[in-house]
Amino acid sequence: MSGIDNKKKKIDGMVARIDELKNEITLTFMRTQNLIISSYFDKAFENITSLEQVELYRRKLYSFKDYLGCTEGYTFFNDYYVHQMEKLEQKYIALENGEVVTALKVITQKENMFFAIFKAIKKLIFANNNKDEKIKE
Repeated sequence: MSGIDNKKKKIDGMVARIDELKNEITLTFMRTQNLIISSYFDKAFENITSLEQVELYRRKLYSFKDYLGCTEGYTFFNDYYVHQMEKLEQKYIALENGEVVTALKVITQKENMFFAIFKAIKKLIFANNNKDEKIKE
């Protein structure tokens, strides 16, 4: 009896671990899919410069729903779609009125601690080299 109970506990532990891993794989897949969607369509949105491109973008985004993996409670694509359509409508109106819509945007870079330290060291090294050169002249 004890041996059977131990085997049953071991099997239950394996089943629980398998379920954990399945959930982890699903979550990773969904996050990756969301990143791919937003990266591609955000970049494509920035490059729209004509009314024809607006319509092409609209059709591509709409048809992309057919290629999605989804789970119960997955709402990212629907939310993203609605948001993009609102932005696209604004861009369409601007283009229709002859306004120049540029794809340029300000990119802010948050420096991490390593980058800040590296930059400071570089500044010190090159600042010292410049001082040495001025002294030698």
